[in-house]
Amino acid sequence: MSHIDIKKTMEQTLCQKQEEIRNYQRFSHAFDDPEAAKMFAHFAEAEMLHATQLIDMLKKFN
Repeated sequence: MSHIDIKKTMEQTLCQKQEEIRNYQRFSHAFDDPEAAKMFAHFAEAEMLHATQLIDMLKKFN
């Protein structure tokens, strides 16, 4: 895979992660069940880590 393909794939993945973060954050506030809210908040945090890793890697290609 060339650098352009890798960069494009990482950019697309970053967009997906950002969408997942928004969804999980929204879900964490949408339910009255504290356990479900905590679970979705945790999912959002995990995706934030993934997004940060992608951003750091993308800096190498710019």
